[in-house]
Amino acid sequence: MPSILKTRRSKARYGDRVVVNGVPMAAFKSGKKQDVMTAEEIAEDIYQRPVDHIVFKDDVNK
Repeated sequence: MPSILKTRRSKARYGDRVVVNGVPMAAFKSGKKQDVMTAEEIAEDIYQRPVDHIVFKDDVNK
């Protein structure tokens, strides 16, 4: 069962958390269209720049 993704401030739903071939992704649906995106793809869309990978804070502080 997928987990629902919601915004932090108003709790608006924007997708579902899913795992595809061992990779965590966000699943989106708009009418009859469905797709999945990685966190890197979402960051590329927001910042309009290529993303190689995402570094998490707890990985940096080790």
